[in-house]
Amino acid sequence: MVLTVRRASADDVDEIYNFIREDDYSFNKLKLKYGTSNISYLIDTSAISIVGIDKENQKIIGFISVSLSPYKEYIKTKDWTKELPYAFELKNCSPYNTMFLSCCVYKQKYSIDFLFYSLKQIFLTIPNLKYIGYLLPKSQNIDKHLCYTVPPRSYNGTNYIYDNDNEGINDDVDGVIRNSNSNRNSNNNISNVNKIYLEETSNRSSNSAIQSMSSAKQRFFFNKCRRKMEISDDDNTDNTQTNTNNDNNNENNDNDNDDNDNKKDVSYLNNFNFWVCFRKDLVYLMKIRKARVEDCDDLIPMFKQKSLLDDPDSIYYFSELLENKDEHINTIVAELNNKIVGFMSMRNSIEYSALLDKFDLDLYETLFDDITEVDIDEELLKDFSSTNISNKSKIDSQSSFGQNKKINNNNNNNNNSNSEDDQIKVKEVSIDNMEPFSKSYSQSVEKITDQNKSTTNIIDDNNNNKEQQQEPIDELKSVVNINNSGENIKDDQGSIIISSDNLPSTELETNKKEEGKENEEEFKDDYSESIESINDLKKVAYLNNVLCINLFYIDDYYASYSNEFLKSAFNLYPDKEYCLISLPTMELSIPLLDNMTKVEFRENINIRHSLYICHRESSLNQIKVRKGLDTDIDGIEKLIENIPKYIDIIHQAKMALLSMNSETDIKDKSVLYVAECLDMVVGFAILKSCDNPNVLIEQFNIEKYCTKENHHFDSNDEFILSYLVMNPLYENKARYFLEEIMRQTELYCLIHTFNESMDASTHKILLKEFVPVKRRRQIQFVDNKRDMNKVADHLNYNISLITTNLLYEPKITINTRIVVIGASDTGISFLETLIYKSHYLFNNLILVSENDSYGSKKCPYAVDNMNYSVHDLEKMNIENYVQYINSVVNVINREEKNIVTETGEVIEYDYLIITTGLQFHPEILDKKFSELKGVYSGSNIESCIEIIDSFSNEINEDKSFVVYGNDIQAFPILKALMDCVPLEQIYFIIPNYDKNVRHWFDNRPLEKKVLSLIHNYGVNVLINYQLIGFDEQISKLSDITISNVENDGNEEITIKNVEAFFYVDKKSTNNSIFNAINNSFLVFDGNLIIGSHFQTNDDYIFSAGSLTRYTSKYETLWNHSYYNSKECGKKLAKTLLPIFEGNEKAIKDIKKENEALISFNDLVATRCILPGDLMFFHFDKPYLFNQTKAFRKTDENYGRDLIIHNNKEFEKSEKKVIEYFHIHIDTYGFIQSLTYVGKEDLFSENMICLYGMHEKYLNRLISRFDEGIIPDFKKFLNEPWAQPLFHDRFRSYMKRLRTDLMNPSPSSVPLLPLGNDNDEPSTSDSTEKPMEMKDILDKLYNYIAKNEIVPEEERIKLYDSFDKSIDRKKIDHTVYRYLVESGFYNFP
Repeated sequence: MVLTVRRASADDVDEIYNFIREDDYSFNKLKLKYGTSNISYLIDTSAISIVGIDKENQKIIGFISVSLSPYKEYIKTKDWTKELPYAFELKNCSPYNTMFLSCCVYKQKYSIDFLFYSLKQIFLTIPNLKYIGYLLPKSQNIDKHLCYTVPPRSYNGTNYIYDNDNEGINDDVDGVIRNSNSNRNSNNNISNVNKIYLEETSNRSSNSAIQSMSSAKQRFFFNKCRRKMEISDDDNTDNTQTNTNNDNNNENNDNDNDDNDNKKDVSYLNNFNFWVCFRKDLVYLMKIRKARVEDCDDLIPMFKQKSLLDDPDSIYYFSELLENKDEHINTIVAELNNKIVGFMSMRNSIEYSALLDKFDLDLYETLFDDITEVDIDEELLKDFSSTNISNKSKIDSQSSFGQNKKINNNNNNNNNSNSEDDQIKVKEVSIDNMEPFSKSYSQSVEKITDQNKSTTNIIDDNNNNKEQQQEPIDELKSVVNINNSGENIKDDQGSIIISSDNLPSTELETNKKEEGKENEEEFKDDYSESIESINDLKKVAYLNNVLCINLFYIDDYYASYSNEFLKSAFNLYPDKEYCLISLPTMELSIPLLDNMTKVEFRENINIRHSLYICHRESSLNQIKVRKGLDTDIDGIEKLIENIPKYIDIIHQAKMALLSMNSETDIKDKSVLYVAECLDMVVGFAILKSCDNPNVLIEQFNIEKYCTKENHHFDSNDEFILSYLVMNPLYENKARYFLEEIMRQTELYCLIHTFNESMDASTHKILLKEFVPVKRRRQIQFVDNKRDMNKVADHLNYNISLITTNLLYEPKITINTRIVVIGASDTGISFLETLIYKSHYLFNNLILVSENDSYGSKKCPYAVDNMNYSVHDLEKMNIENYVQYINSVVNVINREEKNIVTETGEVIEYDYLIITTGLQFHPEILDKKFSELKGVYSGSNIESCIEIIDSFSNEINEDKSFVVYGNDIQAFPILKALMDCVPLEQIYFIIPNYDKNVRHWFDNRPLEKKVLSLIHNYGVNVLINYQLIGFDEQISKLSDITISNVENDGNEEITIKNVEAFFYVDKKSTNNSIFNAINNSFLVFDGNLIIGSHFQTNDDYIFSAGSLTRYTSKYETLWNHSYYNSKECGKKLAKTLLPIFEGNEKAIKDIKKENEALISFNDLVATRCILPGDLMFFHFDKPYLFNQTKAFRKTDENYGRDLIIHNNKEFEKSEKKVIEYFHIHIDTYGFIQSLTYVGKEDLFSENMICLYGMHEKYLNRLISRFDEGIIPDFKKFLNEPWAQPLFHDRFRSYMKRLRTDLMNPSPSSVPLLPLGNDNDEPSTSDSTEKPMEMKDILDKLYNYIAKNEIVPEEERIKLYDSFDKSIDRKKIDHTVYRYLVESGFYNFP
């Protein structure tokens, strides 16, 4: 049996319940032991929940969950830190390192494996967790398997087995006190409780290890903790018992009470026993020591095992590094079970001018307390040139590390990022230009004295390591190499190595130039220019208050131990306050950076490196969280004194203190929490209540992360996080701060509303820790009323949240610089998909667009593709995650990987995404014509409408107004002109109106009817005319000449005094982006050529949307212009996400040739207004331009059209009004398209939900239509019965219903007897039993296969069998739950 463990999800609930029933568990017994048997509640509210899965059959065999506190009904004060330490012998237990078992169930035969691997995984996932407690009522016996002996830490599931034959074990083990120091007790426990036998295998070493463990020191999964009142003065301290709070945690109590009072307060705990599981019993403890020369024997194979070191001389690099006697350089290694699993190299000085220029370090004032200036070698300055300095630096860097300080400084300040500085090929960490993130405040940071020493010791070379059992090593963190050309190479297996060479990393440059390309004359020019700046290079200043990490590596399996390296580094340098580390943006973040704070860039800085910093005190000390007091105001004022929103924040803090006073009656309740460290306020949070939590749940997809049943949001609960401000040095403690707030408030979810401007600290923490929540699609109700109650308006803000089970969800931080050009629907969809990925954090997303903002203005004359509503764009919350640059791109520099805007700004990228789309450009007619005044593009519809509105004030009968084009955008412009100018002065010119090509409505009769209506209004409609000439006066358009293409150009018409010419015909690429693409040698042939996975001919440039078309090798007419733009953006993000993670397989797959094209299936919708105050709405599946409706009707599998129109009334009526509603249903009964033209507005947001829905869901639409009882589709679909169809979760519930139907129960036993109604059961052989669900489905499949109609008698029989089956009950339950959860329980 191979056992795997993973995080539990809501989808596992039913299967967990099933295996609990199968294993003869009692839900009542679970409730007595753990306080609750609600598995869904535990998964939602626990800090971490894990399921064990049998890999052979993929069945769940165990479930365990761990919470922040014991079951809430077990602790009177709701805060275990104020009660448990006074009842039990607890030392060093604190909320920071202790959690509690909230449930543990498993199949008996898998108990050892499941407990070992699940508990071990929990400890590895939560690095600070040392103890897992279990508070159990005395009336209940602890599960015997929880008291089994813990296997060795090297246990691999084959050398330990449980004796299934031994069922006579005494379950009552409560009276046993586990004592690992007592061999007698251990041996008794083995014989009386745990019958565990050694497996007879050939692996004698494993058996001997277990035997030696059994004879020496026995530990158990959970060990019973002794009570304080049971301890006598002569008792020895038991090292295996859990502990009491340390000095810091004792500060949680405001007043110290005497022992008698404490015992009195916690006397109820005499009815409980307390059990503890220890981290050290399941996970190896890491030892960190100084590196030795002989460690090369372990380091080199460790790196080469992953093919990370290609240089044969790399061993010499490590030898020199480890032999180095320079006091400024140190190396340390981490050992687990006598095997090296981690390595770090660091130095204690760094040149700071580049740091100040590129990163906003003003917040860290004490960073610059100790600065040393060093003179540069004058001989080097005399021969100053980029090449000479680089070559000299290269030679100097290859010498030993024991050179004098002066030469080292020369190397440090003159190395221009040459990757050959070191023999080993490791990634250099340099500071380069990067995009800005403006800070709105500066925080004064006081120098803090080291009051608490670290508990992490660095083991000296002479210390002997204790023997530990060897544990299998999982995937190793990869080291990132640099080849001789300086190109970065990343391994797929690892998350990162951060490294710099032995010189200060901040002096290196990322953009490397090839040496030797410049000729001698260019060298002379560079030399003369460089002489002018020699004086500026004579001195270099170094920071002496900081240490810099040059090289870091750790095994993937033990990445959670990364913080131990920081503690050890600060112990090596007791006089250093700060630690810095830099990494290229292309590299993924590592757990080490979770303990550090990301430094933001200065304005107008573009570099492809990220800088992280941490302070000694934030690494070596923990914060204490408590409710705020009046005395904290001074500390809060000092913390935020330089914040621009100082007045608002301090007012909110004072109001929170007043609200916390029970005597104060304040309507809007709020509460203040503070974080303290070393008796100093280092952070605070303000929480508020919400007047109507149900509105939040209805408008946002909160239930994706926490269900409404398990999280009872109450208007009296303060779960809205308003502010979270922390000292920059302690921002890495923000997650623990949030965890403590949730533990103390007993809230499992905190929500932040983006309804007001934030301070920089709150904004930074929210982006890192919280998860953005998408808006839910809202149903459009008639008169905006639901059950006679007015529906709440759209909330004008977005939200993000964090829950207890999200605290320790793995989150991948991606610093890759992703630059998106173009704010089309495709580009917005791409960014939206990345932002709302809850397990990813993108720090460098940049959008470049020439539009004023990427949230389009509310313009009723714009054609809407129904991808994003105006409200969606305005409140999408993208601006909080994306840096927006309002400019036009002129240059794409593929070699330097940057773009240049029209303002001259240089923006560097790691990956470039081009999603500009196509626009209306009159240049396609004639360049000179497009430059004339009076010629307007229909792309900027807002400007067109403003110009048209100005015409109404200057009516001139001699002027003409022309709308030229074959795009549907022409109709809204016509509508605007018809409202402002005389109708006879308007010319609607339609070039290339081909009956074999799909046009505006994809419905030729409807198009003719609309054109006839426009003509009847008095507008001049000219079909199949093209522009052939024009006249101008003073650079302004005066006349145009058009020709009829149907008469071979013999018929020409001249339109005089053209005041405005609106171009809405063929779309094309913007000139600036075309020049940028063409000059960068990207393949462009009418459109930007892409491969099957959006890739261009550049590995770092991708594109999607109407700008693109597939390479000719695919021989297809399809391109992205025929598909849903929003779906294109989603598919683009999904394709590139593995690449952003550094997945080598994904990178290789994208480069494969002849890969199948990505499929697109979403509907394509259009909505706009037409002349005559008509509304047009249409959706359909994607079709090519030549797949007209007439062409599709020739297919025998076309399906059926349901049409309701007013053709007769239209012909007779003087006032022409079109009413047309068309629904197309395929041969299988699924709705494929819908078209509506009418006077009244249609709820188009609702209608889109009908795409792909079976007509049976619409009250048997076809049958009712054929019966003639549907006079108006619009009214029919607005009736109350149809409202559930438009709910955003309707399809998911129907999928679940279908799954239940297609997977019937193994035995569908009838719920009710069939046959006679009398009390006596019928014994007649003629009485038929109901059919099994499987038989019912088989019969239906047979009728479908034969294309036959089910006979009425057979249909009644099948329905009767289904109606009395268990599956009917399951389906009814699914439907009922949907109606209740969606709120549709009052409809008729």
